[in-house]
Amino acid sequence: MRTCSLSMIALLVLTAPLVQAGDLPSVAPGDWPMYNLDVLGWRYNAAEKTLSPENAGKLEEKWRFPRKDSKEFVGAIHATPIVVNGHVYFGTMVKPAFYKLKPNGEVAWKFRIP
Repeated sequence: MRTCSLSMIALLVLTAPLVQAGDLPSVAPGDWPMYNLDVLGWRYNAAEKTLSPENAGKLEEKWRFPRKDSKEFVGAIHATPIVVNGHVYFGTMVKPAFYKLKPNGEVAWKFRIP
């Protein structure tokens, strides 16, 4: 039985296509091609030139979701939000839903999981 399992693993490994460095898509400086930037998960973006230790303390809140005066309950955000072209995407757990927020913080769409 063990020989069969090892043989199957070897077969899968041998038949899997090999990826060459030239086959991978090029990534522009500053892009995050995967969650946490890379497989190490460092979240360090060497292309970031705007923020620095000198000006980080001067950051101001541009908008908040939900707004302070909102009666909407979102619950805990389930994972790290992502930002694409200024739009914010995230999911929640307590009242399961997926959100897309516009660059100004307004809801572009919300999908509530039944």
